[in-house]
Amino acid sequence: MNQTTTTDDRRATFLKYMLRYRRQLFEGFICLILTQAIGLAGPWVLKLSIDYITAGTVSPGHLAQYAGLLVAIAVAASVFRYGMRMKMIGASRDMEYDLRNDLFQHLEKLSISFFHRMRTGDIMARATNDLGYVRNFWGPGVMHLSGAIVIPFAAALMFVLDAKLAILTLIPVPIVALSVYGLKRAITVRAERRQAQFAEMTTMAQENFSGIRVVKAYATEEREVAWFEKACEEYLRRNMSLVKLDGLLFPLLGLLVGTMMTIIIAVGGRAAIAGTMTLGDLAAFLSYAMMLMWPTAALGWVVNLYQTALAALKRINEILTEEPEIADTPGVAPDGRIEGAIEFRNVAFQYDGQSEPVLKDISFKIPKGSTVAIVGRTGSGKSTLVHLIPRLFDPQRGTLFIDGRDARKIPLHVLRQNVGFVPQEPFLFSDTIASNIAYGVDGIPDDKVKNAARISHILEEIEEFPRGISTRLGERGVNLSGGQKQRITISRATIKEPKILVLDDALSSVDTETEEKILRDFLRVTAGTTTIVISHRISTVKNADVIVVLEDGKVAEQGSHADLLAQNGIYADMYRRQLLEQEIEDTS
Repeated sequence: MNQTTTTDDRRATFLKYMLRYRRQLFEGFICLILTQAIGLAGPWVLKLSIDYITAGTVSPGHLAQYAGLLVAIAVAASVFRYGMRMKMIGASRDMEYDLRNDLFQHLEKLSISFFHRMRTGDIMARATNDLGYVRNFWGPGVMHLSGAIVIPFAAALMFVLDAKLAILTLIPVPIVALSVYGLKRAITVRAERRQAQFAEMTTMAQENFSGIRVVKAYATEEREVAWFEKACEEYLRRNMSLVKLDGLLFPLLGLLVGTMMTIIIAVGGRAAIAGTMTLGDLAAFLSYAMMLMWPTAALGWVVNLYQTALAALKRINEILTEEPEIADTPGVAPDGRIEGAIEFRNVAFQYDGQSEPVLKDISFKIPKGSTVAIVGRTGSGKSTLVHLIPRLFDPQRGTLFIDGRDARKIPLHVLRQNVGFVPQEPFLFSDTIASNIAYGVDGIPDDKVKNAARISHILEEIEEFPRGISTRLGERGVNLSGGQKQRITISRATIKEPKILVLDDALSSVDTETEEKILRDFLRVTAGTTTIVISHRISTVKNADVIVVLEDGKVAEQGSHADLLAQNGIYADMYRRQLLEQEIEDTS
């Protein structure tokens, strides 16, 4: 996508949300016009009062009237200014709310591969810092940009008071405006670089806090602090690079104000002395010039806000324009039933950036309600294979069939609601144990939560906690052991009563005896459910209906425990090794 198209897309995003709140913005704009119109009357009243005072024709009563009129103008302008800020700044907060929710909703739809490419810290930076820059333009930026409407009216009244002085006063304005315009492209580039470095810092901090146990275990705190300090220094350098340009704006505008004031005092003062201009005219002219100066100065600030917001929106749009790789196929029926029969037919899969496929021409069937075990050496493709079942990934070649239907022709929500998945690395939310077990299933009573915990042999340990299943967990379940986390995630998978259940090395953190108890009770309760078990322990899988052995991404062997031992191949070799390890352990 070229830069012009990218810029057009960003402007389209700006307008999309602004049009959504056009009524609110319009009402704020009306308040702004009324504020400006009332404000324009103030200097003219001031002119009349000063002229009457200098002429000696004003009475104390008239003076009080002029003073009261100025107070009324100030109060009315303040009321409408308040309305303007409430409407326009309020609209910017509403737009920020919508954009943040749209961004989060879109992120939830994106495929796993996107999160493999995009770091969590970078996503967080775009959803917080970058979004704040966009909101700043929508609010203060649009408000002050709209405020520039006063410039032609203030300039016209200056011409009414003294055309020659107005021309001389306004000469510096286009010069400064052109200078500001020339800076805008450089500001955008430097803003993008700064925001990219902020994302780098956020990622570094997020990874350090998430992996604080590893950092402390390896005593690398000082090294991590040094690396973070280096990232902060780079952020400071990029920020200062932007500030140097940003810093030019306000001196340029200060020069404009100073030049205009000098011209007014020098030329206008002489005219007042010569009698060609009254003191009231000079005071009003000065007031109108001041009214013109702030919107002119604000334009420079708004340019900076706009360019920074464009840079931020570019990064946000990179997410919003990302299309999910895994989605419902057009024309798929909105509902359907799943029984649990699975077939892999000539399935191949390769991760982006890898030279070799992980899965190569995989073909085998899993009958409905059966228990199938998948074993193999590390890196043989076991986890990748089962990730295809809930369509976390789609195969590049071949087809996965569920109940004889191409899985891509089953609605995603139907498929995933019927698949219980327990991954290798259990993930728990910072919520209660009960909420973690009942995750994804609404309205589950506590007795069912406890029953699910009982199946995975974790209930007794949970009830030892002070608040039982209502105990709140720390981030990622930090206050639980690895085995406890795994058993809670097993409870989470069983409580939804899925048609297909996948255990991806889900009991690696528990001892062999506990594992056998859990599997025995687990398989008894889930009888009739198609169950796929991945494990490195032969003792875990030996009672499965069928055992599939993967080797280098291919199905190397397939059969029952006894059949595979009789083949004296990979499985038999794994079995003998594990028996030897167990004997050595028992002897020790």
